[in-house]
Amino acid sequence: MSPLTKEDLQTIQELIKTEVEILFKPILDSLKDIYRALNELRARTEENTKAIAELRLAIAELKSRTEENTKAIAELRARTEENTKAIAELRSAIIELRAVTEENTKAIIELRSRTEENIKAIAELRIRTEENTKAIAELRETVAEMRKILLSHDIMLKRLGKAVGGLGRSLGSLLEDSVRRGLKNWLITNGYVVNQLEPKIIDNIEFDLYIDAIKGNRRLKVIGEIKQTITPKKVENFALKLEKLSMKDFEALMVFKRIKKKNSVIEKAKIKKIYLLYHLGDDVFVSYKLGDLF
Repeated sequence: MSPLTKEDLQTIQELIKTEVEILFKPILDSLKDIYRALNELRARTEENTKAIAELRLAIAELKSRTEENTKAIAELRARTEENTKAIAELRSAIIELRAVTEENTKAIIELRSRTEENIKAIAELRIRTEENTKAIAELRETVAEMRKILLSHDIMLKRLGKAVGGLGRSLGSLLEDSVRRGLKNWLITNGYVVNQLEPKIIDNIEFDLYIDAIKGNRRLKVIGEIKQTITPKKVENFALKLEKLSMKDFEALMVFKRIKKKNSVIEKAKIKKIYLLYHLGDDVFVSYKLGDLF
């Protein structure tokens, strides 16, 4: 056997290399595929890990939201029950309101009817008021005429008093009687029930006038003097008589036909809390300056 040449060795090496490549190529290709698959699996595993983490977070959020929703549902149920009760109460209230509305409607109809009646009554009152206004005007004219007549009577009485000595006292008594009769009628006309109206001796002091009268819930007790002509001195004398009385629960009154030194009389009467009543004649009296006692 002849020795191998260099060329033969080179050929053998190439053949061996070729055979090795042919033999191991499928294995290498398979390993490369496996490596690629492993890399893909690793990438997918990382993605899945991230996805799982995200899912866990999402599940935690869902649990939290579910709990909140559960609470919200419970609250809504409670509110629904409350609303149901409130609706029932409102329905009941509406029924009551309807009943009240019906009653109010009836009341309004009645009020309208009464209003119409009141309008008619007011119209009648206006007519009567106009008539009364005319009557008052006529009465004022009559009073003015009476004042003139009374003034002339006063002058005549004064002259008669001077002409006949003792006649003055008699005329004074006549004046007092006339005033008492007229005053009683005047009080009754003004709605008073007169229990007493007469001269009276109180604590051994003689007074021309004592009145005990009632009007409604008011009881009036009055001690008074009747004067043809009132003067400051007569006011003072009357006040001195009143100061001597033990009786305190009364009103003081002076009835007169004429007045002298008017301002002084009014001032003294005001200080002594004495009411003044002007007698115009018969049953006609007018409160003078210091307020209306009656």
